[in-house]
Amino acid sequence: MNTFFQGSEVVNLLHGIPSTAISEKCQAEINSFLIQLSVRPIQVSANGFFILDKSQTLAVSIFALYFYKILIQGILNIIRNN
Repeated sequence: MNTFFQGSEVVNLLHGIPSTAISEKCQAEINSFLIQLSVRPIQVSANGFFILDKSQTLAVSIFALYFYKILIQGILNIIRNN
């Protein structure tokens, strides 16, 4: 079972729940949650420094790979010199 959902999939899933299947209180909570999501979307913060979105995620990933490449080259260079 795949438990990874994108934001729009969660909203579509919640919208798809039949109102007869759940209590009135539960329906009110779901509606409140959906309103909160539309007013203030969930954002991922990098320790408060900046908001991480798709383009920044790619840039951070490329930077990390580049860093590891340089690190491995340095380690291999040290091993060859010894």
